[in-house]
Amino acid sequence: MRNVLSIVDRKHFLFCIILTHIIIQGSERELTNIDPVLKVYHDCDDGIKPGQRKLKFYIPDHYISSGGRPRKVFNLGTINLETIFKCEERDLL
Repeated sequence: MRNVLSIVDRKHFLFCIILTHIIIQGSERELTNIDPVLKVYHDCDDGIKPGQRKLKFYIPDHYISSGGRPRKVFNLGTINLETIFKCEERDLL
């Protein structure tokens, strides 16, 4: 099972992506390894198609550390969401 960041107010979240940096930090007590995933839902350059485009970004294992504070920062960089990614999906929310 993958840990998923859920954003309830998606429109506000996407607005924040355009204007600033996003810092996501969390911790979890697990006996097994975690596989964190950042999912981005958006309608950029989408016309009137139903649902939203969905991108998944899997965080590499070497950015996961024990303890309450991360030892390494994962920089996803700048992404133009108008780009059509081969691995993107569509969700009817």
